[in-house]
Amino acid sequence: MVGPKLDLAVRGWSCGACGAEHDRDVNAARNLRDEGMRLYELVASALPTGRAMPSIIRASEMPDVVLTA
Repeated sequence: MVGPKLDLAVRGWSCGACGAEHDRDVNAARNLRDEGMRLYELVASALPTGRAMPSIIRASEMPDVVLTA
């Protein structure tokens, strides 16, 4: 659910639909984690057969991987 834009000084809010309390920083951290995992899985699925997924992904070290979002 997307709500109205809030001033950056507002650090938390309550959901009008369910009453849940939300923290802006925790929500941002979750969004960043989820996007990072999405990109990691995208890279993993694009690896050539037999190529192992590195523990750290550096785009400069993977020129043969073609990503399509």
